[in-house]
Amino acid sequence: MPLATLLNAFVPVLGLLAIGFVSRRRDLVQDGFWTQAERLTYYLLMPALLVGKLAGLEAGTLPAGRIAIAVVGALLIAAAALALLRLVWRPAGAVFTSVVQGGLRFNTYIGLALVAPLYRPAGLEVAALVVGIMVATINVLCVSAFALCLHDGGPRLAAVCRQLVRNPLLIAAALGLAMQGLGLGLPVGLDGLADALGAAALPLGVMAVGAALARLETAHLPPATPFTATALVKFALLPGVSLALCAALDLDALTTAVIVLLQAMPTAPSAYVLARQLGGDHDLMASLIAGQTVAACVLLPLALAAGVIAV
Repeated sequence: MPLATLLNAFVPVLGLLAIGFVSRRRDLVQDGFWTQAERLTYYLLMPALLVGKLAGLEAGTLPAGRIAIAVVGALLIAAAALALLRLVWRPAGAVFTSVVQGGLRFNTYIGLALVAPLYRPAGLEVAALVVGIMVATINVLCVSAFALCLHDGGPRLAAVCRQLVRNPLLIAAALGLAMQGLGLGLPVGLDGLADALGAAALPLGVMAVGAALARLETAHLPPATPFTATALVKFALLPGVSLALCAALDLDALTTAVIVLLQAMPTAPSAYVLARQLGGDHDLMASLIAGQTVAACVLLPLALAAGVIAV
């Protein structure tokens, strides 16, 4: 992959992360701004991007069934590997829930912000479908981990399940696919509105990630065993298994590259919120989020430059 392509992809993302981080640390804007920016991105801008990309797909453009098998299959294998690790390692339940989130969750905003310049509109269309599948699968797996590992997860589990069915990214993906399947597409004018809102989602979302990293209360160097376990799953097992499944399912090079890249994203700051709400180890979660984000900034450019993730 040409150096100019890598620079055009990573410099803006790293710059936006830095802007958000410094703005939060230095109080360049009122602290409440970032909370509202996160809500706007999560509930409006990112759903608009997903609906616009999926509804505008031509019939038969994407092999949705094979993509789902590749994405879900890799996540299930990763979850099984973490379950086997628990049998050997025997960590506390709260610790293990953070390890599960660290191994499975992915940063949607950084992922899509990289897909856009690397793989252009066709890549974003693939990514919109992949994100919908990943969000649904990962939430089910993570909620199940909390339910199985924490004794007091019962009442809270019901609340999280309600949030799952009301997840705006899932709703947007389902709506976009339904419109595409019915051949409706977005009406003239609304497609332009969706494009405009979607264009705002990525820069604002990535800056909000930087601000969230600055806001983590207990981010420090993560313990060796949890960080190593989650990093191996996130940056080796998931991408490797995804690559193998895509090859076995005869998926094209673009689709394969997008799936592998998204599976290799660092875990999302939202995992910290979930750990606090459900009684997980939020101190550990904060350190894993920070550590993985830094590691991804080093490993992903190297993987792309070496052609490990490429078209």
